[in-house]
Amino acid sequence: MEEALNTDGVAETFENDYEEDGNVRSEDTGKDFLPSGKPPTKAEKKNPLLTDAAQSILTMGYLPKVIKTVVDKVLREKGWTGMSSRSLMEEIYKIEENGERPKSELTIPMSSNLKSSVVSMKKTMKVLPKIDVKKIVQENQEMKEQTQCKICCEDLVSIVFLPCGHLSSCSQCAPALKSCPVCRSEIKGSVKVQFK
Repeated sequence: MEEALNTDGVAETFENDYEEDGNVRSEDTGKDFLPSGKPPTKAEKKNPLLTDAAQSILTMGYLPKVIKTVVDKVLREKGWTGMSSRSLMEEIYKIEENGERPKSELTIPMSSNLKSSVVSMKKTMKVLPKIDVKKIVQENQEMKEQTQCKICCEDLVSIVFLPCGHLSSCSQCAPALKSCPVCRSEIKGSVKVQFK
C-alpha cells in the first residue's frame, strides 16, 4: 500500500501493482496476459484448450487430455504469460522422456486407411516425372505463336473467318484479306472475338 496526492491535493492510498523486482503483480491487477500481449478471453480462461498455443499442439496429433494436463501444469507454474506452443511442447517432451506415459498414449493413433494412403502418396511422388524446363518453354513459345496474327506477326488474333472458322488474323489485317490465310477458302464473313 502506498499513499499519494490526487489531483485535488487529498492523500489517497492505493495498492502498488508492482513487486519489489519491478514485475507486474498479475494477481493484484486482475489482468493476465498471453505471450502475444493480449489478455485471454473469457472462453480461453474457462477452457484453455481454446488458446492458439493449445490448438497448434492439437493439430500435431496429440490427445486433448494430454494437452489439457500440460496446459494446466504450464498455467500453474508459469501463468498465462508462459502459455506458448513452445512451452507446451517442452512439457510434452518431458513427459515422453520421463516415461510418464508411452508415446502411443500421447498421440492419436493413425488409422490403417490413413497409413496406406500415406504410403501410396510416397510411392506416387517417386513415380512423378521430372519437369523438363526446355520442353515447357518450347510449348509456351508455340502457344504464343498460335495467338499471333499470321499476317503481321505482331498483334493478337481476333477475327474468325466464315465459313471455315479459322482464327488467324488481327482486326487490323482482316479487312484487306479476300481468302483465309490458312486454308485459302473465300471469306464470306467474319466475327470479332476477344480473349479474357
